[in-house]
Amino acid sequence: MGRNLRLNINIICLLLFLTIGVQAVNAQDSFPNPVEIINLGILGESDIRQCIDHAPTFHWSYTDSTENMLVDMIIAQMTNSGDSTIWRSNPQPYSNNRFQYICFGALTNGNSYSFSIRAFHPEYKWSSWGSIYFTMNTPPETPKITLEKPPVFENEIMSFPITSAGDLQVPSSELVYNFQITEDLQADSIIFDTLVTGLSGNNLLVTKTLSDNSRFFARIRSGDGVEYSPWSQAVEFYVNRINDSPGRFDLLYPVSGDTLNEIPVLSWNPAVDPDDSLGKGIKEYIVKYSIDPDFNYRVTIERTPSFQTQLLPQNIENHRSYFWKIIAVDKGGLSQTSNQVGTFTLDTGNQPPLVPVVFAPLNGQIMTPESQIIWQFENDRDAADRLSFDLIILDHTSKEPLFVDHISDSLLELCRFRLLMDINLSYNNIVRYSLRRIDLSRLADGRFYDVQISIYDNWGGKVSSARTDAFFKYDDNINTPPQEPVSGFFPDSSVIKTPKPLFRWNPGYDPDVSDQIRYSIQISLDSTFNASKYIVLECPYNQTGVRLKTRLLENKQYFWRVRSIDLEESRSDWSRTNSFWVNQYNEPPAGPINHISPKDLVEISPNDGFWWQNCNDPDPGDSVSYLIEINESLKFYPPAIRHLIPPGQSAIRLDTLMLPSENLSGVSLQSIPGKNRLKDNEMYYWRILAVDRSGLTCPPPKTPQRFIYNEQNDPPNLITSGFSPSKGEIIKTQTPLIRWEPAGDPDFSDLQQSISYELEISQSVLFSEDQTHLIPVNAGESFWQITKSLSENTKWFYRVRAIDPHGAHSPWSPIISFITNQFPEPPCVVKTGFLPKDSVIVDTPTPLISWIAADDPDPDQTARDLYYIIRYFITNKKPLKYYYSNTERGVPSLQLPNLQEDKYYGYQVAAVDPDGNKSDWSNVNFFGVNAIDNPPQSFQLLSPWFYQDSVETDASFSWSAAADKDLNSVIKYSLFYGTDSLFHTNTNEILIQNSINDTITFSPLGILERQTKYFWKVVAVDNGGHETWGSNSNQTPFVFTTVGYRKFYDSALMPERCILHQNYPNPFNLTTTIRYEVSEFGPVEIVIFNVLGKRVKSLASGNHSPGVYEVHWDGTDSNGSPVPGGMYLCRMRASDFIFRKKVLLMK
Repeated sequence: MGRNLRLNINIICLLLFLTIGVQAVNAQDSFPNPVEIINLGILGESDIRQCIDHAPTFHWSYTDSTENMLVDMIIAQMTNSGDSTIWRSNPQPYSNNRFQYICFGALTNGNSYSFSIRAFHPEYKWSSWGSIYFTMNTPPETPKITLEKPPVFENEIMSFPITSAGDLQVPSSELVYNFQITEDLQADSIIFDTLVTGLSGNNLLVTKTLSDNSRFFARIRSGDGVEYSPWSQAVEFYVNRINDSPGRFDLLYPVSGDTLNEIPVLSWNPAVDPDDSLGKGIKEYIVKYSIDPDFNYRVTIERTPSFQTQLLPQNIENHRSYFWKIIAVDKGGLSQTSNQVGTFTLDTGNQPPLVPVVFAPLNGQIMTPESQIIWQFENDRDAADRLSFDLIILDHTSKEPLFVDHISDSLLELCRFRLLMDINLSYNNIVRYSLRRIDLSRLADGRFYDVQISIYDNWGGKVSSARTDAFFKYDDNINTPPQEPVSGFFPDSSVIKTPKPLFRWNPGYDPDVSDQIRYSIQISLDSTFNASKYIVLECPYNQTGVRLKTRLLENKQYFWRVRSIDLEESRSDWSRTNSFWVNQYNEPPAGPINHISPKDLVEISPNDGFWWQNCNDPDPGDSVSYLIEINESLKFYPPAIRHLIPPGQSAIRLDTLMLPSENLSGVSLQSIPGKNRLKDNEMYYWRILAVDRSGLTCPPPKTPQRFIYNEQNDPPNLITSGFSPSKGEIIKTQTPLIRWEPAGDPDFSDLQQSISYELEISQSVLFSEDQTHLIPVNAGESFWQITKSLSENTKWFYRVRAIDPHGAHSPWSPIISFITNQFPEPPCVVKTGFLPKDSVIVDTPTPLISWIAADDPDPDQTARDLYYIIRYFITNKKPLKYYYSNTERGVPSLQLPNLQEDKYYGYQVAAVDPDGNKSDWSNVNFFGVNAIDNPPQSFQLLSPWFYQDSVETDASFSWSAAADKDLNSVIKYSLFYGTDSLFHTNTNEILIQNSINDTITFSPLGILERQTKYFWKVVAVDNGGHETWGSNSNQTPFVFTTVGYRKFYDSALMPERCILHQNYPNPFNLTTTIRYEVSEFGPVEIVIFNVLGKRVKSLASGNHSPGVYEVHWDGTDSNGSPVPGGMYLCRMRASDFIFRKKVLLMK
């Protein structure tokens, strides 16, 4: 389009030129040429040798001007080979006195150009050419700040190495440099800005006081007087005029006196140095650690550049507490000490002390109060550990500690320097401990004592001397009377067979060293030795036995005692009194024995025993055993069981005999060997014989006693007969008398009169606990009268078992059942299993009614004996009219006759037994009859109506609701709408559930397309799948067309009159928007016409409500084909108004 427009303009200018040229030729000879180009220049350029605008605007003046002037303009590039025209306007009318040449890329930097212009006045000839020559400027090069790494400036004078720039048109010496210092890389904060003309050498010296410990950026650019080069890349530098000491910092680990099991890695927070990034940051950390908290001695120093260090094992001792601190040193020599002093203790495991060696006493040597205990120890393997000692004196026999002296590590140091009495420590760790240091009152003269040395370190380690020969005998140098003999006495509590016994004893004890003992013995019939007559024997020194030469009396008890006498005639106390009997000749026990239990013909079990009166033996010290014999007959040669009972057999069931416990003995049957030879429920004889240690027995009883042996209590026999009521009997009473056959018992003593019974009666055949009554029945009675009425029409179960006097139960009898039926009753109400179910719709007019058969409480009647009565009725008829039908006996179903279509029925059922007793009516159940399934009835589509025009884009679809006379019918609707009349593509399908409203409306979520033809239809579907189309829309879908405009709904924009606004943009190339206003409801039409008055396209039509609207035109006709560029008219017709606007389409 632009090319055609320029061509048309050139043709018009050429015609004008020819016409004016002819006139100029005619007047050339007679008129002068007063028109000249003056004041030719370039707007905005200060130096035409360095032009920077690549779209220059040329301006000039005329000596004479008119509106009909023509101009001819030429732009040429000047080269060494001549001028080259790059653009010419050719003669054309031009009334302005300035011209901007816009052709990007035509004017290039560094080249020279000329702009020439001449003017033609209609009344005169062409003016002479006016020209101006100019050169396009070349921007200078970008200089560079050449820094390999960010420098740190320590004073106000800063030197920056610069690579200077060059320029094609200006000498380097004439370039100007713009240097800036900024606080950020984006140069948002400029703190120094200067211009420098020329550079002295390759360095730029800048004097500026900048903030200390800060980072800055520098950049530079060059200028040729006309324009600047781009900025160089910003370089980073730092200012650090004053060195700051490192900041304070904390220790991390270990800090608070922890006990560690391995050599720690010391760690700390890094110190923050303000000069850290400025070249004078932290140089190193000095680590100091010592056992002295003031770090005055034994200080170890290490250096490290990191924030942690591993201590060297050779510098650390186990069980030692250490203190440590860190000193941070920067590269300028300034330092800072950590905020804390850390502490820790190393414990890599304790090595216990070595076992001390005892040198004295050894092997029971004699020690006096002036003697010394001597031992030697080794230094602890953990060098830092301090040792302490326990000296322990123990009784040699009982090993009970008698004295403990604790020698602490501080006392041990005093001993090393001989500052403590009674203890001495030599250079080789030999300790001499004086015996007089202990409490000698705890030591007994002449007794033996052990010495034990225990060593402790201060970390829980402990060892003790282990020598068993480190014991001594104590001598206090004072004579002590001897002690009496305390053991080894003979005879003692024994019977001797000689009247001249030998008396012996163990030696008495004399605590005095090297003392000797002789003995004196007394013998008497009096244990108190108060009688005037007793025998005295003397025994020489160091002998512990003597024989009596005088005869003692037979079967007499004697008492004797002994005491010690030392060399100085010091006498001990008498020893304890010892006794003995003299029995040279043996005699049998006394008899016969009195039998106590069991009494004659008493029944016993294996848990019972035999009891008898003890007998005496005339021999002193002789013991009596008892022989029990058991046999089936009076002849005990040999007996069935013979068992010897040792002396001292104790009673085990004495409390059951009701006899005093003195002088009785007994034995349980369980403990008698051979008891398994006894037969159950048999009679046996038994007797007891006394036997002394020599085997002599007492006389037997004249008449042995008898007993019945019952090895185990047998339960009573099972009850199997005699039951009343009998099994399955129907009884006419609720309080029956229950009988059974009396039970027998195999045990000898269990008679029928002693047997009791337990009766269980229950409604459960399993006799569950919650449904069972347990009834005890007295002994000897085999019946029970029920006193509390049993429930009617109930099946009851009962069983019986027998119990003997010992509590043994027989098995339960067979289970017997009976049924109580005192009064006949009607059947139960029919409650469940109804078909058809409540509220069901059946598809037949002759439905089959069925139910679960009813029960009859009477035990002799079952469901097969019942027949049923059915009554049914139509629910919507008032008053209700009942219809009745009967079933066959035992049949719980009935088919009803023909029922009315589309009606609801109710029905009830009652059961009748053979006695004519009828149950109550069941609950009413309802059902509907729908044998013929009808489709939904016809309905109408309402809006948009058929072929409706100008439908709003937010329109809704509505139709009348369809009716269906089928029972419980549920109607669903499917709405189809789209731009395809066949509904194959561009179609929306919406499913809508049944509505209770007479009219159904659906509003799409999105708006419809403007100025578009739509098709829509609706189908109603019942729950049987039958369809009915609204308004026959399946054959003829409804059609409507949407409006072609967009309406604004802001009530504040409601217009007062009809207006057509100018389109925008205008002119346009692709699409333009046309806005219009409507003040009252009525038909409105927006149409595009061409300049010949031909209708091109309708943009909007139809009734409009008041409001502001807009439409769009995309430069196409009503067929969608593009129209040629040019002038068009937009016409608005609204009511009595017609408006027009020119619309220019550019191609």
